Amino acid sequence: MDQKEDNNIIIEEEEKFGTAEGTTQSTLEHQNFEFEAEHSFDNLFNEAQKDRGQEKRRGSSFKGTSFEKMTRTEEDEKELHAFFSNQRLYMVFTNAGKPVYSSYGDIYQLSPIIATLYAILSKVHTFEFPEYENPLKTLVVGSNNNDSDALNQSHSKISNRLSMAFKSMIEKKDINRNTIVQEEVKKERTGFENEQDKVFVTKIVQIATLSRNFKVAFLHKGQSLIYIALSRDQFESVSFMKKQLEVLHTQFISLQTSNLIKTLNINQSYDVANELYQHQFQIKHLCDKMYKDPYTFLNQFLPLRLHPKTRELVDETLRNNKPQTDKYYFGLVLMEGTVVGVIKNEMKITVVPTDINMIMNYINTNLHNLRTKTPSFETICLPGLTEEYKLNLFVHLEKDSPFKVIFASDENGEDLMQEFERASNMIIKEFGDLEIIDILLVCESKMAERINLKEVQNTIISNQNLEQFTVYNYPISDLQQINYNQLRSIQEYEQLYERYQAFNPKKDFFAKKVYAIDTYAILSQGDYCVMATISHNRTEKDVKEICQNILDDARLDEGSSFIPKWF
Repeated sequence: MDQKEDNNIIIEEEEKFGTAEGTTQSTLEHQNFEFEAEHSFDNLFNEAQKDRGQEKRRGSSFKGTSFEKMTRTEEDEKELHAFFSNQRLYMVFTNAGKPVYSSYGDIYQLSPIIATLYAILSKVHTFEFPEYENPLKTLVVGSNNNDSDALNQSHSKISNRLSMAFKSMIEKKDINRNTIVQEEVKKERTGFENEQDKVFVTKIVQIATLSRNFKVAFLHKGQSLIYIALSRDQFESVSFMKKQLEVLHTQFISLQTSNLIKTLNINQSYDVANELYQHQFQIKHLCDKMYKDPYTFLNQFLPLRLHPKTRELVDETLRNNKPQTDKYYFGLVLMEGTVVGVIKNEMKITVVPTDINMIMNYINTNLHNLRTKTPSFETICLPGLTEEYKLNLFVHLEKDSPFKVIFASDENGEDLMQEFERASNMIIKEFGDLEIIDILLVCESKMAERINLKEVQNTIISNQNLEQFTVYNYPISDLQQINYNQLRSIQEYEQLYERYQAFNPKKDFFAKKVYAIDTYAILSQGDYCVMATISHNRTEKDVKEICQNILDDARLDEGSSFIPKWF
């Protein structure tokens, strides 16, 4: 057959059947579909086999626990491991068990954990215990002068120290028995109380765990919110964890007012988490710092240390430039982490440290947004002062400076803003003319510097009368810079301060805790309380003498270390 005939045959075959390259579209699509379906099935089978292997491996970590269903994927397991590996966690849920907040993770994905904690708390509240008896009762009610010394000696032998709540309960019982005569004192505002906050009373004070390094503390507020603190720090006491939960509760009321408690009392299933979503950063900022902050257990604020002459100029400037209106409660002049001065409209207005610390936390967490619109009115609730509604907070931020002027008022009119702005500008102008702002920057920087205190590593000096404290060798502007030794000192100070508060604060008090390297001590005399970390093991006489020297120096420097009685 010649080439032409061959070509004709090929052409005919192509027309009849089509070549390999000219296969019909329907046939090609069918083949591709079969191939893809088979390929996809193989992939799914292989992935399923792989997932079964992963689940089998994951089962070794959480198998047999209530968290096993939370680890369906490798990412879930990593997230859960990260949750449990946290050194410290805070969780909040309603009395109905509905999640409200978690300092780590997604509260809805952590619902099995919250359910477990809720079940534990529900169970322990059903337990009954014999009536509590005061082991120090015979010493407290006595009238002998030697009772105080005996009280101090026996105090260190008691493992379960009395808290302020137990102390007040005991004193109340003693008053009813006519064994102690006390003068009736008008109740002062602390900043933590809430008229709607009827605390759920229980004799359960803590939950013991098998691990010494794992602690659980809980707080039930207003019969509607349950706060949980989990800590792996072996030196952190349960009492300190509860104080942190008190601060966290105050922050919640500050963000939502007491209406939060009212709403939850009506509807325990109310979704609080959505209401708090926009405040997540502010709450997280508080959780990251409150266990490092002496304010948490002292309930006092930190003033800026100034030379007495500079302090006089500051106070005089603030007095001369008060707003020419009575439509405000108080004013604050702040630096980055310290208080320069306090302005009160009337002496009868009570400004407590909680007010100041809540305001400082709000400003520091919203600093970027506030700088874009300064001056401005912001809203904030201060528990104990305005619980039913939010105050209007006038905020003036100085450009490229941590210097701030704040005024708290019920109103937010244009005329009031102009008056607050006028007062702020006058204060800034006089401070600038006297070069005081530059001095304030230098003084705050020096407060954060480490100085040579010889055998004393760091110390906290508290003025109980002025509700202020000052620190040495402690990072005040950025608590994230705190090191292990400084954090350990804070934890030991809290426990010593708790022991001090369990007794009559008017009496002199001294206690110490001795370890292999450091000694932690507390000395209280009159309105002053000194807490110090001292290197090496010293005798009790040496430790007490060192603390006494610090206290005497603090009395001499009172004019520079603390803001005088607020005007």
